Amino acid sequence: SAFAQTQGPIIVTPQRFQNVNAVRYASAFIGTDACAKIGAAIADLPSTGGTVDARGLEGAQTCAATVNLSKPVTVLLGVATYTSSVTLFNFTATGASLVGLGPNKTVLKTTSTTADVITVESGVSLPHITDLEIQVAVASARTGSILNASGDQGTVRNVRIVGGANNNGKIFSHLVSTAGNWSYENILVPGGVTWTYLLLTQAPSGTVGSIHMNALRVSNVITWSDSGILADTGTDTLIIAISEIPRITARNSLAGQAPQWIHCKNCFGEGTTDGGVTLTNTVLDLQAVRDFRYTGYIASAQVGVAVGANALDVDIHNTEFVAINRQCVTIAAGAANTKIAGNTLDTCGIETNNTYDSILVG
Repeated sequence: SAFAQTQGPIIVTPQRFQNVNAVRYASAFIGTDACAKIGAAIADLPSTGGTVDARGLEGAQTCAATVNLSKPVTVLLGVATYTSSVTLFNFTATGASLVGLGPNKTVLKTTSTTADVITVESGVSLPHITDLEIQVAVASARTGSILNASGDQGTVRNVRIVGGANNNGKIFSHLVSTAGNWSYENILVPGGVTWTYLLLTQAPSGTVGSIHMNALRVSNVITWSDSGILADTGTDTLIIAISEIPRITARNSLAGQAPQWIHCKNCFGEGTTDGGVTLTNTVLDLQAVRDFRYTGYIASAQVGVAVGANALDVDIHNTEFVAINRQCVTIAAGAANTKIAGNTLDTCGIETNNTYDSILVG
């Protein structure tokens, strides 16, 4: 005979998995705040690294201590705003990555006037930083950097950098010879604010070489308290392409090797905001440099290009000059091998009629 069998409902208890193979889920780890949980998840990985998935940490998050990327780990951040008064992420191991879901989704916010937001230690290679928004919210002038890099071969891509009401400090700092071979792509910096600089490359000894920047979108209504892009002592190969850029200064402030091999191709440089409607600044201030080349567009300045006495092999070609108050180009005595060719000097000397030469040679 057949036997009838009945079965009650099956009850499944939800589980919170901390790890699956080489993936650690930060939200399942114990910690006093989001960054502590991410740090605990990194610590639980083997020395060979893996992935820390922190996308389960959503909304407003605060961080009391720095997260050290101490293994070749990929940290995935979700729809969250991480706010801290200390450095948020420090790369201490080669091959680590910090990956968000995109600007306006994954936000790193600093409230410190001195702490860098992200740091890369000397000897660390191949850091990867992508798809983030970084915000500054300080009550007074700031001196810290958004990224302070001492390591090499890094990539920063798809990042929006938003300043607040005060001087927001520095954006990208490469201040030692070990901080070369970096790539910046699709960087957006909105205007109406003040920063110290967008980029400073400088090496007290040796050179900081091979910095590549592509598809920058930097507002022309930013006040730069120093200059937008600063190629200083020891800079060796800075390449910028297809970008809207702030004013550039090439100088040798440490009296070492002057910056060299700086090329801007299809660049759109403006200098408006520093001087407001009076246009008191210079778009390309080439005080000391070797082999500087520029093509594109230069606008809204007192002087378009100033070739200094310690400049060698400057080449400005296929460039349109627009809304320049005084000279489009000045060339100081002592400058050597300057080439100004194939340019369109559209509106030079607009401050006073029949007063300023379009090109003034000292």
